[in-house]
Amino acid sequence: MSASVDPIDAVRNAFPAIVKNPDYIFSENAGGCQVLGSVVAKISSYLVDTNVQMADYQLAKAAKARVDAGYAATALYLGHDVSPDEVMFGASATQLVENLSRMIEESIIQQHLWVAGDEIVITEADHETNRGAWKRLAARHGLVIKQWKTSEISPPSVPNPTLGKELHTANLADVVNERTRLVCFTACSNVLGKLVDIPAAVKIIKEKSGGKAWTCVDAVAYAPHRRPKPKDLGVDFMFWSWYKVFGPHIGAMYLSRRAQEQLLTKLNHHFVQHYPGTYPFQPSSQQYELIYSVTAVVEYLVALGSALTSSKISASTLAEAPEVKWVELQGDAPGSKALSQVIDAAYDWIASHEDAMLAVCLHILRKPELKDAIQIVGDVVDGTKTQTPIIAFTIGSLVVRTSLADAYNSILGDSKMGAQRGHMYAYDMIKALGLQVDDGVIRFSLAHYNTTDEARKIVETVAGKLTGADTVPH
Repeated sequence: MSASVDPIDAVRNAFPAIVKNPDYIFSENAGGCQVLGSVVAKISSYLVDTNVQMADYQLAKAAKARVDAGYAATALYLGHDVSPDEVMFGASATQLVENLSRMIEESIIQQHLWVAGDEIVITEADHETNRGAWKRLAARHGLVIKQWKTSEISPPSVPNPTLGKELHTANLADVVNERTRLVCFTACSNVLGKLVDIPAAVKIIKEKSGGKAWTCVDAVAYAPHRRPKPKDLGVDFMFWSWYKVFGPHIGAMYLSRRAQEQLLTKLNHHFVQHYPGTYPFQPSSQQYELIYSVTAVVEYLVALGSALTSSKISASTLAEAPEVKWVELQGDAPGSKALSQVIDAAYDWIASHEDAMLAVCLHILRKPELKDAIQIVGDVVDGTKTQTPIIAFTIGSLVVRTSLADAYNSILGDSKMGAQRGHMYAYDMIKALGLQVDDGVIRFSLAHYNTTDEARKIVETVAGKLTGADTVPH
């Protein structure tokens, strides 16, 4: 092996877009991350080498083995104790949640598991994915929607935390009771960027509902930064988007075995309802090449964790991550726990590296001379491991004559970096902040392949554009 390199260099070498565009800063990652080269290669390989339907002839068996590997890799990604039979794929996270609501609806109709007046809790902070489907379900069946509201930050963790809000479990107990049947909440707001205390929330839900409420957690903004482990967290449903975790445009969902047996009705054709796994719950065919390609994401995380654990990493270590025999590594199979531990190691490094970038950003953005130019949304602090590198802001009184759209265009106009402006589909979160939903916020969002130098350049550009200064004090 060649001499060890800085992990960030090996990380960046695994992403073709970064290699081909070294001067561009990919900093709109909450909207979608860059894709691994190995993911692209596996999509191509499936379509070129095994693009056939499932059957019993040799090539079809090879195709099925690849799809099975996608399920098995995703299961181990969620924890060594998660079964592939608890994993479901779909066109998007939004579609998966809509499908889930329909599975529950069929049980409501057929088995009268829920009745009019029963309650569903959604949050003020969520992306509409984990709100809209439940509001529609409630409207169709006379269920009551209650809202877990965000809290004002008090006392503030940082000076002048303008527009300070957080989704705190202190407000949850007030909206859960014995009529609560489902609580849907985010693991991390895509606007606030702060991690929600999931174990504390689950404890409150179980206690206040008498164990009658199910939990559905949105991990879309969480999974790029923290490993989603639904069984460890005690949740019934958890979903995320692989394209925000360095993979293809496909959604995935964890469905606990208990929920499959006690709550959900199968949506697929009546003649396939005896099939194993989650296929009977899916109302459509599977995206074979995309499912297979997610093995590359998990293999990348395994390679990253292994290299960090051994302190041996070369420029090609992650770009050429070895394939894993995923189907053989389930439950108590030899090696499954060890592999799970190296995925944890990868995420530990991701969290530490991202916190270092967050510290660089906040060191500049919190300077007194900028407090009237930039209003950061939320209680954004580094060093606590409770904040992802998602930074949303609006403009302060110093630039009040400038619209947010103009400020956005000024920042991005000639800059080689990405950002987003708007409500981020967290419509009620923007309203709760007292902002115009059409304007929303400006959001920068970093991923583990960004560097501290890139983080510094982003915030210096933002601060300079909004204050008119050529340079910003370090």
